[in-house]
Amino acid sequence: MLGEQPKVLVVGGDGCESLLGLKRRLSSEGFAVMSAKREEELLFAHASAKPDIILLNPGTDMNYGFRVCEHTRAADPRVGIIMLSDHSSEEDEVWGLNAGADDYIVKPFSPEVLLARIRATIRGRWDAAGKRQIIEAGDLWLDARNYALRVKDKPINLRPQEFRILAVLARSGGEPLNSEQLSQRIPGQWRGDTRRTVIIHIHRIRSAIEPFSDYIYIHTVKNVGYQFKPVAKRHASH
Repeated sequence: MLGEQPKVLVVGGDGCESLLGLKRRLSSEGFAVMSAKREEELLFAHASAKPDIILLNPGTDMNYGFRVCEHTRAADPRVGIIMLSDHSSEEDEVWGLNAGADDYIVKPFSPEVLLARIRATIRGRWDAAGKRQIIEAGDLWLDARNYALRVKDKPINLRPQEFRILAVLARSGGEPLNSEQLSQRIPGQWRGDTRRTVIIHIHRIRSAIEPFSDYIYIHTVKNVGYQFKPVAKRHASH
């Protein structure tokens, strides 16, 4: 399984035992599973949890499913969307894919097939070590593979080592990391005083991001290290 815990949001459902079983199976396979019954709940869950995959299960109302898929894809071009459909016609499959789904699976389906499809959809969004490539938090968007960073869609330029530090902190799940831990997780040579070098890099990262953001992202935890946690500026302090 992947090194981090991928998040799957299951949307819709007819309350059948098979869907409950699917959620249990996903949890047992290491996925963090969330649920939303309608589009309104989907929008809230998507904004707050930033799922990696959305399993869209519209039941018999395919027009509703296509509409929700279009809205979700417009809001987030990067999330993986898999439609679970009661309709096997080629026309419906084409509609679903054109609406923005990455995959279209007709019921009934094997749990093993669905798991394989989920992993295939995630694969392009994670690296070989199971680390999330695209990180979204607050108004920040980070592409770890391509060394790309944006705040409110504004490109932010960081030096490579600064970018690596930010990516490691953002992937740490809120765990504070000290200078030694950062140096162990980031390849390359660290010359001189590692602690002093990290302090300088953290200062540069903050200086590059914070003037354009509504959030403070990197917080100093006294006697512990640095923590990545998006906090609105009106509530934040370093």
